Amino acid sequence: MKKENIKDLLVFVLGFILYYIFGTGLIYLVLGAIYNDNNSLFPSYLNDVNFRERGLANIAQLVSSIVILLVFTVLYFKNLKSHFSFLKSFKLIMKTFGYGLLIYFVTICYNLFLPLAGGTGEDGSNVALIKSSMRHQYWIMMVLVVILGPIIEELMFRFIPFKSLKDKVSKNILLLITSILFTIPHVITLFNSIDLRGDLLALPKYVLIGWMLGNYYYKNNDIGRVVFVHMVYNIISFVLMTMTLSLI
Repeated sequence: MKKENIKDLLVFVLGFILYYIFGTGLIYLVLGAIYNDNNSLFPSYLNDVNFRERGLANIAQLVSSIVILLVFTVLYFKNLKSHFSFLKSFKLIMKTFGYGLLIYFVTICYNLFLPLAGGTGEDGSNVALIKSSMRHQYWIMMVLVVILGPIIEELMFRFIPFKSLKDKVSKNILLLITSILFTIPHVITLFNSIDLRGDLLALPKYVLIGWMLGNYYYKNNDIGRVVFVHMVYNIISFVLMTMTLSLI
């Protein structure tokens, strides 16, 4: 295995652990300890004991997201600096925006069929947790969902695997691998699921989204456009959740 591939593998594994498991968890424990010693340093909404755990977890995720994004930027700056040139072309921006709308339309169609499988037509506990957090931490959730989440997930689940595997496996195998990797974080939520049936029924949708995003990257070889598509999808979802909660 080439040194560059070893580097990519290590970055992926360490990034995943830091972002989803150890890093966020460690920051949460530190924040919890500080809160217990001096809660006046924290926003007043954390005085709500029923929301405190979730609120601290969201702040921990925000901190870990910023850290891991900085790490990715430092390690791959030379590789990434040419991937956002599409922003200079209005035509490419609109094409990319349109693909984001297409993915959202496909997921709406998927949700319409969920009741036939015994689902509710919703996205399970993942969306439920976001909605509950938005009432107290609207701006934190917006930054996580609309900005940091799409960037980090595309770098971790698309950019790094494509960089290492595109010339080694077939297109379909590559798309399958990256789609499964993209879905794994949503599998992790099953361990603390508050809507197990909803979460299980939502998993194929995440695989489908991952496949469509991966296919777009394969065709355009521009991770910046894929990040933008992901952002468009999340912006629409976030705005609709905001309207549902009557926060605007």
